[in-house]
Amino acid sequence: MILYKEEIAKALPTPDAVPPGWETAGEPRLFNDTGESGRLAFGRTGYRAPDLDGAVGFSISSYSGTADAMAGFSEFKAQYGDATRPTSIVGADQAFARSGCITERACSATIVVRAGSVVLMVNINSDAGEAPDPKILNSVSRMQVARAQQVERGEAPTAKAS
Repeated sequence: MILYKEEIAKALPTPDAVPPGWETAGEPRLFNDTGESGRLAFGRTGYRAPDLDGAVGFSISSYSGTADAMAGFSEFKAQYGDATRPTSIVGADQAFARSGCITERACSATIVVRAGSVVLMVNINSDAGEAPDPKILNSVSRMQVARAQQVERGEAPTAKAS
């Protein structure tokens, strides 16, 4: 099943799927795309994560097929350049992580995953003064992949961060 904004809304993590203590940060943003780049839909949501001294954002881009998703994944990777390193996420066909600081107090870590025809990104922006280890995002990244796959199969998304 191809995910359009209605399905992406179901696949994005809900408050009961994220770690305890995380609070929603605004309303999810969802839209169907023109499909010119092969991307058919996009969704994003965020949570304040006091235990991580920051905010965690989740996004899903749905593509018309695996080849377009691979191209979209490659574009994300090119944007981050040499700052990426391969990572392994259960259920993902491809994944990379990056972390770093823009200023002394503005740091982030990101995991980008391609699973079939979707590309998912999980990002933490932190003001802790040092770049977060992307490994802290592994649990929520696995949950995000599992939720997208559940929705693609026509199932209710039940995956939660462990």
